[in-house]
Amino acid sequence: MATLLYRQERTDRSDDTTLSEGLARAVCILELLETDATSTLLRTLSTKSAQSTTLDFASRMNNARSANGFFDIIGEGTCGTVFEMPGTAAVAKVGSVANIRGLWRDFVFAGRAHQAIFSARPLLAVAFPGLELPHVPAALEFHRHDDAAFWDATTARLADPTHHYRPLHIAERIPPVPEPTRHALIHCFFEPDARDDAAEDPANAACLVRPYFGSRRPEGWAPTTLWNFPLWADAMEQIGLDADVLVCEMALGLAVLHWRAGLEASDVEFVLGTSAIKPALPTSVDSPVANIYAVDLRKRATHLYLLDFDKARDFRVDEPEQDLLPRLVAGVEGNDPYYPRPEINRQLWAAFANAYLEASAILLRDNLEKEHKTPAEEHRVLRLPQKFIDAWVTNMAEKVDNPLEDAIEFGGGGDAEDEGWGSDELGGGDQEDSDEDDEDSGEDEDSDEDDEDSDEEDGDDDAED
Repeated sequence: MATLLYRQERTDRSDDTTLSEGLARAVCILELLETDATSTLLRTLSTKSAQSTTLDFASRMNNARSANGFFDIIGEGTCGTVFEMPGTAAVAKVGSVANIRGLWRDFVFAGRAHQAIFSARPLLAVAFPGLELPHVPAALEFHRHDDAAFWDATTARLADPTHHYRPLHIAERIPPVPEPTRHALIHCFFEPDARDDAAEDPANAACLVRPYFGSRRPEGWAPTTLWNFPLWADAMEQIGLDADVLVCEMALGLAVLHWRAGLEASDVEFVLGTSAIKPALPTSVDSPVANIYAVDLRKRATHLYLLDFDKARDFRVDEPEQDLLPRLVAGVEGNDPYYPRPEINRQLWAAFANAYLEASAILLRDNLEKEHKTPAEEHRVLRLPQKFIDAWVTNMAEKVDNPLEDAIEFGGGGDAEDEGWGSDELGGGDQEDSDEDDEDSGEDEDSDEDDEDSDEEDGDDDAED
């Protein structure tokens, strides 16, 4: 748009433009570009948004539905290498034989989290009508390194033989953010001399955005890639993004992981991606006969996603509090700075904490309706979310050496003992069911030892999905 305005202006003016006039027009054009890029990010990174696009990802996937091309690498991490599976809405994560337990844990816990989100959605929709739970990509298949039938049919699609005959799991893919969003990110946050290379780099098509509410941009930060792009708290303020919605959706996701899936969420990632919008099906046989796909990747909605469960551990609410609470705090603190913090933005922290507490109370009351606990046991369980938040605030205060006792205003969460948090008419999975998944999957109690070599650094598997 700015280029067209500039060309029209050049046509309408004489050639004897003064230097001051030229500079004034240049500043105007730059301001138009900046405004356009910011408005694009504000529109496309909101979880309330939907857009139609002809971006290269959609075209490539739609055109490759019947093809059997090579798997392309779109992510690397400590748990494995992530491949795009052209023509499908799936990714393949290839691990190592030495860390097969880590990949298996990622597969099993992703499945548990996916089911937990599904079962919690109708419960939380009543209390949070304007919010959406984060999505968890469904775990689809797992193949051991010695699955000869699978690998004999698959090796031809992996160009590098070092990726052959290794443990692999297949999951739903998180479609990347649209091309206009990528170009806007490059324009707003890349150095001018790096923008052209970034825009032309095909690897940047696999762009997911990490919302870092718990940190501001480091001094001198100059991104060079869109892989796992960090959107810092001050960058979101610069865009004008509706942070309250995102942090509350993040809080709901954490509450479901804790009190529905029974996972302490260590190193679990939150990313902004998109999803294909399912087309409306015809309702009359008299309508024109048309080609209809299950999804149309050109019509996209922005969503918050949860992924990477290879370092997560499960827990039970009847564990001793002196053991459980430190584990829960370590799970959220030993992670990238996704969660808001009081020292960064107290208002966002309060919104996050209140949403977490209210959602936790709803989920726990629903769980307790299916269990046989004494009133004292129920009281202890219902107090766990507040005790976790208190322990978390204490931990954060110690890190910043600044008392934060007044960091939370729990006006919206209510008392966990109040009636009305759950509903007999709203279904949901049983906590015990999710806790037993790990045992049924064949995980050994000592499987933690198998993964210690993969815990040395943060995984970047989310460039994948």
